[in-house]
Amino acid sequence: MSRPSLSSVEAKLAIVTAQLEVLRVQEDDLQRHIDALQHTKDATTLKRASLESMESQLEAAKYPINWLPVELLTHVFLLYQGNPFTLTHVNRKWHDVAVSTPALWTSVSATSHSALVALLLNRSKNALLDVTLANDPRDKALLLEQGNRIRTLVAHYSDQFWLHDLVCHINTTGPPELVSLELIYTGDLRFVDMDALNHQRDTGS
Repeated sequence: MSRPSLSSVEAKLAIVTAQLEVLRVQEDDLQRHIDALQHTKDATTLKRASLESMESQLEAAKYPINWLPVELLTHVFLLYQGNPFTLTHVNRKWHDVAVSTPALWTSVSATSHSALVALLLNRSKNALLDVTLANDPRDKALLLEQGNRIRTLVAHYSDQFWLHDLVCHINTTGPPELVSLELIYTGDLRFVDMDALNHQRDTGS
């Protein structure tokens, strides 16, 4: 096979270069169209979100309870005994009021998913907490991190050593705002050392 001449190579190179330039121009044109479409899509999305919010507000305005000022609606929410997350799914106003009411988010269980615990602690702000423990490794971290905010403490336990550690913690660096402590034994009563428990109760150690 003979080696191509320099002029032949240069001719082919010129053709390829011209074709590449055409493709680059086409790509630039396509990108401009894509950018314009994306801009239109973003604007449409914002407009839709605005209209959905307006629709939600108008829908909520049909019901007299939503005519209440925020202060009274907050009071109504505080009387609610169910899951506060339910309130956040009614409409935008209820969502905003519920999320900004710390007292609704004070029930915290150490065994809940860490993301849920973090969300509850964030939404409860500086409000006092009602904490449930369940003989879980995460109990200690919650006690140490939020001890100054704990108002009531319910402890489900099946391990006397765990209970001993809990009692010692409360006696030494216990929650200063604690007003109620409930201990619920979940193990087999046949294996409870009552003498040891009575000693713990009498000596606090």
